[in-house]
Amino acid sequence: MLPVTVNPILIPLFIAVTAIGVLIQAAVLLAIYAGSRQTERRIMEKVDEIREDMAPFLLSAQTLIEEAGPKIRSIADNLQVASEHIREQVVHTNAAVADIADRTRHQAERVDEMVTEVLDTLADGTRLVQDSIMTPLRQLGGWLTAARSILDTLRRPERKTTRAYDEHTY
Repeated sequence: MLPVTVNPILIPLFIAVTAIGVLIQAAVLLAIYAGSRQTERRIMEKVDEIREDMAPFLLSAQTLIEEAGPKIRSIADNLQVASEHIREQVVHTNAAVADIADRTRHQAERVDEMVTEVLDTLADGTRLVQDSIMTPLRQLGGWLTAARSILDTLRRPERKTTRAYDEHTY
């Protein structure tokens, strides 16, 4: 290695600059500490003020809770009993609704069968009326129309027809 030569005046100068830096740093830290202590004191004063202001409220809230505690327990017990009763009623109601639904479905099936049977009977009756009454009536109507046409033809006086051809042509 090469020998390093240091100027003897520089070493005490560096030491002095470092010492001044350490002293400045200590002063800054001391100022921060003093400021934080003062801020802590102010915060504690505010906390004490808030504690004093809140003390009556907290005392009345604690009294209210102590007085309302048994009432709240009673209400909770009553709600539990009512809830159990309502559950029982819901089970009973569900069973009744299911029974009514079954009965209604059964009655609907019976009504459907009855209506189908009535409609089938009406259709059979209609066919019977058409086959037994309407067909002979149509036939009678046809006979009457034919008879009327024959009578109308017989009642008319004979008309002379002018033909462009001679009867002996055929």
